[in-house]
Amino acid sequence: FLFLKFKEERYFYGIVLMAKSLLICLVPVAFRDLGEVQVVIMTSMLCVFVQVQQELRPWHSNVTNTVDGLIGILMTVVLVSGALESDYKTMAQASVLPIIGTVALVLIAVLAVAAIVRAIYRHFRVWPYFHHFITHHKADAAAQARLLKMLIDTAFTENTFIDSDHLKDLDTLFDTVKTRVGQLIVLLTR
Repeated sequence: FLFLKFKEERYFYGIVLMAKSLLICLVPVAFRDLGEVQVVIMTSMLCVFVQVQQELRPWHSNVTNTVDGLIGILMTVVLVSGALESDYKTMAQASVLPIIGTVALVLIAVLAVAAIVRAIYRHFRVWPYFHHFITHHKADAAAQARLLKMLIDTAFTENTFIDSDHLKDLDTLFDTVKTRVGQLIVLLTR
């Protein structure tokens, strides 16, 4: 794909991608004169790898996981459309199948461009960005702030800033609050 940004617990997914690429390349070599067998094996492999990808969801972003699955499905549609077009040449099927294949190819191209644009956007945006910033009195509200962060993290998938996790340099704190925070949460205790 465009970048290898797997979740930490899915570090092995690069091997899955390499195995998929190798198997896709080997099918036409192993079954050179058996086009029907190639189509069945390739379609089965693509379906299995889409299922594995959707089960593991290896990318950090849910959008990337969805786009990767859609590209696999559309590749299967293109493969089946091409196979049907080469075997059956009736007038009704000959006019519909190229349209299906073309639409699938256009969708693959659109998804690829969208993934590239999203990757460029993520590269240039201010990071890290925190949707919530919890400020509290260190001695009196540390436990409440931690509990609030845990509740927010379970309710939302967005980043929450709390000093014990994210504060590395006190000099950058005001800049972080000014430019990288969506909502400021103040725990008034003392």
